[in-house]
This record gives sequence, structure tokens and C-alpha cells, in this order.
Amino acid sequence: MNFSAEQYITNRLLFQSSMERDVGLFYGKMGLVIFFAHYFKYSSLKVFDDTADELMGELNKELFNEAIPVGFAFGLSGIGWGIEYLIQNGFTDDDSLEICKEIDKKIMEKDPRRITNYSLELGLEGILHYVIAHIKGVMAHHSQMPFDEIYLHYNAPQNLYSGLR
Repeated sequence: MNFSAEQYITNRLLFQSSMERDVGLFYGKMGLVIFFAHYFKYSSLKVFDDTADELMGELNKELFNEAIPVGFAFGLSGIGWGIEYLIQNGFTDDDSLEICKEIDKKIMEKDPRRITNYSLELGLEGILHYVIAHIKGVMAHHSQMPFDEIYLHYNAPQNLYSGLR
């Protein structure tokens, strides 16, 4: 039986997802969750929705692991951004203020003024992508900020968040 390139890639990702250990957005479970959410919307095949849900459940359990870095590609800021993406694009109606509470605490432990890597993948740019997306998502439904005043005002450029309120 010959598979199309689309079928081959999708089947390979389904198989790979059951063994994936990386939790990140770029190469891990969070990226797979987004792929399967989109593919379910495209195909309406329940197996993709179930796979996305299962991976998200595994991710939720792993968020309490102290070894997960905060970087965008492999860590918490990418996972948080992925959760915001899913919510803001209508894949789920969850509340990111509640879901990302632990992620936010760990992000706030990092002092952006002391980060020397500015890259999207591992540094400040990735953290900022998450922080901005999360604030926009939360403020659309709540009056409460997801990050405390100390984090926002002492660590950010003066006018960065003023337009988001």
C-alpha cells in the first residue's frame, strides 16, 4: 500500500507522539498538540483530537518538573505560548489564567534584566513572545494581569505593556 506524503507524515507523527519525551513547542509534545489540533479540524478524524488531548494531559503532568527550562523552543514559555495559541484560535475554551498559573510563577523567577541570550529559541525574545501573548489572551476575558506588578514594571521597558491594558 502506498501512502501519500501527507499520510506518511501524519502516521509518523502519530507513532512518534507516543514516545516523545521532549515537552517543548519546537520539537516536542506542545508542537505535536498544535499539529494534531489543526489536523483534527482539517480531517474531522477523532484520533487526532484524542491524540492532542492525550499529549496535553501528559504535558500538564510534566509542567511541575523542575528541570524544564523557560526557553521558547524547549521550555515553559513555548508551552505557555502554545496554550495561548490554542485558546485564542478557538481550539479549546480553557482559561489560560488558571492553566498557566504555574508557568507564570516560573517565568517570573527569571529576571529578564539578567538574561544574556536574546534569541527566540532559548532567550529573552521567546519569553517576551509568551508574556505578550498571555497578557493579551488573559486581558480579553479578565481584568486581572497574569504577571505581578513587580515583574512587569521592574523588568520590562517602560512602555511595553502600557498598550495592553
